[in-house]
Amino acid sequence: MTRDDTIRMAREAGWKYADGDDGYAPLWEFGVLLEAKVRKECAELCRAEANGRSPLAFDALHECADLILEGYEE
Repeated sequence: MTRDDTIRMAREAGWKYADGDDGYAPLWEFGVLLEAKVRKECAELCRAEANGRSPLAFDALHECADLILEGYEE
């Protein structure tokens, strides 16, 4: 999700915090944190689902988790 996406969605939701895009900085930071949290939870679901699967499914689910987290791991 881009900064512009976050601002657009905030405006659609009626965000009236400030005029101009600079007033959206705290919201942008919130969006970044939220996206990282959602990505982490999705990756954890993939990894949990991999347990007890065939080796091919296991590998595919772990690869999926890695792709979800790409560029977002702390």
